[in-house]
Amino acid sequence: MPTPFLEACRRRDKPNADALIGLDVPVDWLDETDLIDARLTEFNDHPAYAKWGLRAVGIADSKTMVGHVGFHSLPNPDYLHPYWPDAIELAYTVYPQHRRSGHGFEAVSGLMRWALGCASIRRFLVSVAAENSASRALAAKLGFVKAEEYIDQDSNERHLVYVLQGEELSRLAGGMT
Repeated sequence: MPTPFLEACRRRDKPNADALIGLDVPVDWLDETDLIDARLTEFNDHPAYAKWGLRAVGIADSKTMVGHVGFHSLPNPDYLHPYWPDAIELAYTVYPQHRRSGHGFEAVSGLMRWALGCASIRRFLVSVAAENSASRALAAKLGFVKAEEYIDQDSNERHLVYVLQGEELSRLAGGMT
């Protein structure tokens, strides 16, 4: 998501936001003000991160934004070194009315294939709220396996960390064209 788009979203200028990415931007996205502000700050502070940070998920035929995907950092960040070297952590959101239609699978698998073509990545990580059965199912369908659990300090919710590596990662990379 380009900076001008995020700035339009911050202003809640939906017509301009729609025009900038060629999709109908839902109010669900405009309400994600903390994420919009965080990514704007990060993109301005670290321009190289912008291509990794956040992408709209859209349906071309209807020109509808149905969610977003991205990475929490550039590849191989310091915070993952002690536990998961040569890794990158991803995140995804598909808005409720568009779930269970394959959009998440297509967007996340495409994002991972893109990342494998851009950097030396040996594993992908995703953290999912334990009660989010849809995200857990998507992680499993993509080939991720549960690696650990933790309690999120901000939300006090239990989260599960899933990893995609080894043979499953090779399978994904083998699907690159």
